[in-house]
Amino acid sequence: MDEFMKYNTHCYGCDSLQLTDIIDLGLTPLSDTLLSSREEIQNEKLYPLTLTYCEDCSLFQIRQEIVPSVLFHDDYPYATSVSSTLTEHFASSAFKIIKDYDLNSESCIIEIGSNDGCLIGNFHRGGMQVLGIDPVKSATDISIKKGIPTLRAFFDEDLALDLKAQGVKADVVLANNVLAHVRDINGVLRGVRHLLKPDGVLIIEVPYVLELFRKLEFDTIYHQHMSYFSLESLNNLAERAGMGLKMIEYIATQGGSLRITFGKDSSIRQLNQLILEERDLIRQYVSEFSGRVRELRRELIGLLRSLKRQNKSIAGYGAAAKANTLMSYCNIDDQLIEYLVDANPTKQGKFMSGNHLAIYSPEKLFDKPPDYILILPWNLKNEIMNELSELRSLGVKFIIPLPKPEIVI
Repeated sequence: MDEFMKYNTHCYGCDSLQLTDIIDLGLTPLSDTLLSSREEIQNEKLYPLTLTYCEDCSLFQIRQEIVPSVLFHDDYPYATSVSSTLTEHFASSAFKIIKDYDLNSESCIIEIGSNDGCLIGNFHRGGMQVLGIDPVKSATDISIKKGIPTLRAFFDEDLALDLKAQGVKADVVLANNVLAHVRDINGVLRGVRHLLKPDGVLIIEVPYVLELFRKLEFDTIYHQHMSYFSLESLNNLAERAGMGLKMIEYIATQGGSLRITFGKDSSIRQLNQLILEERDLIRQYVSEFSGRVRELRRELIGLLRSLKRQNKSIAGYGAAAKANTLMSYCNIDDQLIEYLVDANPTKQGKFMSGNHLAIYSPEKLFDKPPDYILILPWNLKNEIMNELSELRSLGVKFIIPLPKPEIVI
């Protein structure tokens, strides 16, 4: 067994042994681990990637646990602020939270997984007391440079107790797209509870597993995403941490997400009915998921091969984590697309994991426009197509891979 990987037989949420595998995505390179040299390419490791389901607490999760320091290394390239869609979303979200909870200069806001400060920066600029917490050096360097108080660390219950001993108490704790990355979810939630004021709240955003199955978002399965959440699994996790669900919102980001507000008690009417309805829908979609994903792969590869037989040139947009899973599972390499571009400068000049395609600035698309552009971060397709509207006017077409391969003229 690899020293950096553990094969899990116990549920991350409740420690149950009752795990049922849903889909095996095969040997896959680690997402967001881009390569800089021939030596790194030669030494690249592949790891199994299997989605499984806990029959006892309803948490979807992957079997393979990779050491966190390997996943979230110092050169981890993800930066929230690169996307105007997410920047606008988080600005709007912050404004709503400030208004809903009447936050002011006396309020304390903590963000777990604060990345480059894209979200918590809105509260900082509003004159509130803030603390960002994130383990990644490249991201926290940006946040600190913005003047945002930031702690470079993995958040867990021990860290929360240390902060509590220092007198830190929060009105709001934020954790957007974070819980999926955590092995000890229970410990994180208990840690948050230690830090909340009596009427404080935890507000999270997580991709909704029902949408993953409904829309065939299989490429959102990768090693950083250890868990995939439903209302039922989140409610079970909240109860174990001594908290309750206070508000549920459905939002469009990341292909369909839940925004959940936790407090020290629950105040959602008909929650049990919502969970029962959700359970039936998930069961329906899960039963056909693996077969539908295989069919999607067949259609996407067929489309790309057909275009290549017509001598069409194809470039890929977005060296994202989801691109890693999609291209690996569908065996998309330099025989099907010629190169990748990405707007994040830290990714440019490197090579994609798995297929080792070179990554350039989007400016390369304008030097010699390809016939087609495969948009790999499909959740940002509108933003990307708007940015490339000049190419569109020149006749360049876009390929959207999910939920069904589609050419957009």
